[in-house]
Amino acid sequence: VRAEMDLVLDKSIELLVGTRPIDRVTQAECDARHAQDATMQPMIVKDGCAGWDAENWTEEQFRSDFGDATFMVHSSTEDSAPMAVSDFMDNHAKASKNAKVQYDSVGTEDPLYLFETLIGGKDGNGPSSPAHLHILNSYTDPIPDRLDMLRLSNEGSRPGYRWLLLGGRGSGTKLHIDPFGTSAWNALLFGAKRWVLFPPNTPQKWIDAPGTALAEMVNAGVGPDATLGEEAALNGSSGASGWFGHVWPRYRESAEELPEHLRPISCVQMPGEIIYVPLGWYHTVINIELSVAFTENYADPRNYIAVRRGLFGNLWGSLEHLDSACDWNAAVDRVYPGLVQPNSCVLCDAETIQRISLLNVENGGRVVCHACAEATSHYHGVLSAADAYRWLHLSHSDDLQELPSLWHKNVRGVLTQYFMRAHLHELAEEVHGSVQDARALARDERGAKDDTDEIDNEAEKKCVRNIWEQVFYRLNN
Repeated sequence: VRAEMDLVLDKSIELLVGTRPIDRVTQAECDARHAQDATMQPMIVKDGCAGWDAENWTEEQFRSDFGDATFMVHSSTEDSAPMAVSDFMDNHAKASKNAKVQYDSVGTEDPLYLFETLIGGKDGNGPSSPAHLHILNSYTDPIPDRLDMLRLSNEGSRPGYRWLLLGGRGSGTKLHIDPFGTSAWNALLFGAKRWVLFPPNTPQKWIDAPGTALAEMVNAGVGPDATLGEEAALNGSSGASGWFGHVWPRYRESAEELPEHLRPISCVQMPGEIIYVPLGWYHTVINIELSVAFTENYADPRNYIAVRRGLFGNLWGSLEHLDSACDWNAAVDRVYPGLVQPNSCVLCDAETIQRISLLNVENGGRVVCHACAEATSHYHGVLSAADAYRWLHLSHSDDLQELPSLWHKNVRGVLTQYFMRAHLHELAEEVHGSVQDARALARDERGAKDDTDEIDNEAEKKCVRNIWEQVFYRLNN
């Protein structure tokens, strides 16, 4: 394993065995590619950081400017915790002097990684600290406004999407894909990083297989990974070092079975370069030496469907934030005419962009037109947590709290948690097999408790109708 890692952490070796090279372009060529209506490929922009103040950062200057700042430090085996930048860099220096990074067994070496969210004046939320403001003013976003649909989000509704990264030799991120249908760029200021990127059409078995093989070894209690748990093995070991040291060699043994266009891309990123990672590319990165970088996620208009599915199904998967999602959808329609294509209502087949269910993420959420939503408002209405159990036999242990919910006063004026019936029906199908079976279980339990209260009484109907109108009708005005 140590021999493998020596190769991975040698920045003079640009291309790993079984991989293909990345395109290296100028900023002008990058801009031309973004202007084309074509599928994006990973690329490194050689002069991407030109003109930035941060382009001139060195390890010494970074320590001088930000040594007293306290940022969040992460580890795949420990909880995140704040740490002074100077202490982080001191720890790295000590580790480098003591010995080479050891990789005899996954988990014996899991370098810390500083991963600080930068939400500052540039995105409307205000700088979180003087250090954040200093950092945000040290570079220029290389993505123009027209190429990031999430800049149309309501103020304060967009989560963290700009980060400062500081990591020593062997730190990094395991194999993953960027969330919510977004793409990303990563600009290296000093240091060196190794990347491996898998195309979106890579068979899933090629993404999963190395981790599965590693888990089998763990269960058999053989090899240097025998002390790992199965979950850690399936997730690509304990981090970037584990992936490159243990998973990558197993993948590489069979890489030649993949056709050329499906082979992963690998590269070494050097200071001043920006790498672009398009939607859908699984990737992992490891720091070859102490490195500082900026990274951002952005929503390319070419990926509208994937982004919308991610936003409505996950990021804004709560009733309180549904208005932000709908406002964003409407803003996209205004700025990119023709991009927001209507969908067919699942009840009457009329064209509409109104989305009701946030749970059915496979299709971006169930679509119901306004007329059908109004006509069937009680069926598509809401139930309290207590009534979800009474009528559908769904409890907290059935992942009820994973569903979007809304707190509202019930008919007695008590603040109560409500869920959409559509969501509860989908969960009932998952838990009990069908809504009918869920109702039968609930009916039996009500009978055993002599519970004869009716849910469809007029007061309850009026209550849920009011909630429905307050949450959804106003979104169509």
